Amino acid sequence: MKRTVYSRLFLISILFTIAFTLSHPSWAAEKYPTGSVELFVGFAAGGQADFINRTLARGLEKHLGVTVVPGNKVGGGGIVLASLIASSKPDGYTLGTLSDSVIVATLTGQGTYSMEDLRIVGAVASYENCWITSVDSPWKTIQEFVDYARKNPG
Repeated sequence: MKRTVYSRLFLISILFTIAFTLSHPSWAAEKYPTGSVELFVGFAAGGQADFINRTLARGLEKHLGVTVVPGNKVGGGGIVLASLIASSKPDGYTLGTLSDSVIVATLTGQGTYSMEDLRIVGAVASYENCWITSVDSPWKTIQEFVDYARKNPG
């Protein structure tokens, strides 16, 4: 009987030690984020990518509870920003909103980084591009444009 009591006390003391150790503040991971976060876009201010980035920054501020500072790192179709992100400390305080041009840059050897240096964490936006022309142009469809270009080289 004494052995059972001592075994239980021993087990309870081990469980208490484990619980105390795991709950001790020195073992807890640092809360993220503890300071402001920079969110860059690889394109010029005032454009569609910049607008999306600034909107995303405002939303992240509400979600994270810290200041998210939007900014622009322009150059090379996003290569400048991708290089900055690839060489940044991987702590989540320097983020980038980039297009698929950073992938193309690695495939063509133009980037100073590889895709192993970057982690895509999510898609932010998707938008389509379209051709437009004056209503007075000689073509109204892409096929008409192609036919016109073939008949009028140069």
